[in-house]
Amino acid sequence: MTTYYIQPNGTDGVDSSDTWDGLAPAYVSGTNGPWRTVPKIFSTLDTTGGHTIWLAPGVYRLASAITDSTSYSAKVYIKGDPDLAQSWDGSITEPGIVRITCTDSNNQPQAMDLFYLTAVNNLELWDSQLDGCTEASGYVLF
Repeated sequence: MTTYYIQPNGTDGVDSSDTWDGLAPAYVSGTNGPWRTVPKIFSTLDTTGGHTIWLAPGVYRLASAITDSTSYSAKVYIKGDPDLAQSWDGSITEPGIVRITCTDSNNQPQAMDLFYLTAVNNLELWDSQLDGCTEASGYVLF
């Protein structure tokens, strides 16, 4: 069971990066620090599950739908951290919502699915706001 961290704020490659290992809520050294984007979860996790992924407060804008068809052997928890329970880096100093959205930088909804999950088992999303999509094919929530 592994705990991962994602932090969308600050500067890419300084505060977070999808090239890092995601194993720390703040940059430590080398490639040890939080990921930057939500899709990184689904391109990284193995099917054994049992993982917890913490999302720092902030806005996670999606350029395309998050897709997954993995049947995890054990629960995978994707948990928003609106109250700063984790030790995030200094760029996150205030509690706030964890928002996963399809809206563009002008907060205009986009014609796309937020999540497109088929045959996915043992996946839970906690304490996060989902919004900004104008169409859904029936697989928006899991």
